[in-house]
Amino acid sequence: MPSKFQKWARKVFDKYGERCIFCMKDSGSPHHFFPRGQYPDLAWVVENGVPICQHHHDLIEHGGKKPKKYYRKQVVIKRGIEWYENLRISLPEYKRPPKEFYKENGKIKTI
Repeated sequence: MPSKFQKWARKVFDKYGERCIFCMKDSGSPHHFFPRGQYPDLAWVVENGVPICQHHHDLIEHGGKKPKKYYRKQVVIKRGIEWYENLRISLPEYKRPPKEFYKENGKIKTI
């Protein structure tokens, strides 16, 4: 019987495909854009899942030549600021993650 994570991963793959959002390689498993440990209310929300390969998962989690925020911003650019805001504000205000990104003159900016 599939675990809760496996069921969620299947739904993420069904919605967004099984390829890494960055390099289009096979994705091992989806990444939680808003970490499930910090935001348990978003843990099993399909829209919070991002298919990424292990290499890019490590970069998002630990950084690399570029800071972690760079990779998070790339996801927002690919998914859209509306996706980010809808997901962020789906939480009650007291649980809401601080705003990291916004759109200005048609470009995604980092706060």
